[in-house]
Amino acid sequence: MSKAPIIPVESDQPLPDGWIWVVFQFVTRGGAVIDTRPEGWPKIDDATDRAEELMNLPLGKTLRVITFEGDGGVIRVSELEHIAVFPASKIEALYEQYKKEAEGDQ
Repeated sequence: MSKAPIIPVESDQPLPDGWIWVVFQFVTRGGAVIDTRPEGWPKIDDATDRAEELMNLPLGKTLRVITFEGDGGVIRVSELEHIAVFPASKIEALYEQYKKEAEGDQ
């Protein structure tokens, strides 16, 4: 497992210098997309290494996640298509865009 420490978003501590907030995006074979809440990582490469470790878990394992919106879920590793890693600011901007588009459709 990855040796890089992470800092969950609810931490009161600021990120150390040079660290970034990242979001893991789990995509299932059925096309479901789950964005996790932001976590602090030293660099995106470390978070991507963690995503690779998760993809290589035994197929019968499950992953517990807290979503970007604050909900919870469990994903079976055998159902994963891939895991993407994004800077949290990119996902936040997409969510804001989707929200504006949804409000404009009403």
